[in-house]
Amino acid sequence: MYAGRPIPVIPNYDNLILINAGPEGDTFISDKSIVKVFHFTGDTYEDNDFIKICEISKFLSDKIPLYVPLIYEIYTNSNFVALIMEHVDSVTLGEFIRNKADVASKDIATVVVSLCNAIGNIHKMGYVHSDFHRGNILVTRDFKVKIIDFSCSDVISSVDPGDGLTPRIYTDYCLLLHHLADLIFNNFPNCCAA
Repeated sequence: MYAGRPIPVIPNYDNLILINAGPEGDTFISDKSIVKVFHFTGDTYEDNDFIKICEISKFLSDKIPLYVPLIYEIYTNSNFVALIMEHVDSVTLGEFIRNKADVASKDIATVVVSLCNAIGNIHKMGYVHSDFHRGNILVTRDFKVKIIDFSCSDVISSVDPGDGLTPRIYTDYCLLLHHLADLIFNNFPNCCAA
């Protein structure tokens, strides 16, 4: 058990390892896939905005698969819905920053560029992420970035600027700058040395 909930049982997806726990859902990784599990708080998918989350995730994975894992399937039962994505051999950005030993400056630069491109491409596709924290950013073995968990996302054009569009985009970019500062200055002070 974790966070008071049992680890979900999903046919054909064994050995799930929790990588990020949240109030509405949790993200697991297995040898086959990444699994985002949404826990029901109401009686229908609409009550949990799950349809919107799946549509955004599927659209972005089809349009920018370099930055968003491909969606394989959706599994449902009476307690949760699981969005099953391609396996990405990766660690979260938080783990990457904590375990920074032996990372070359050029590899840090690759992560920085990939992170900027990922959030930029999500915005170019017309979406704001709004939950752009270290647990939702995966860094692959070749130092590329993939973004997961679009549960707080929305279509940019559907949000009236008076209702918070600008702050939500600013939030994405402020968090991006925070992550970049962590990568470049705080955790890798030698990467900028001459």
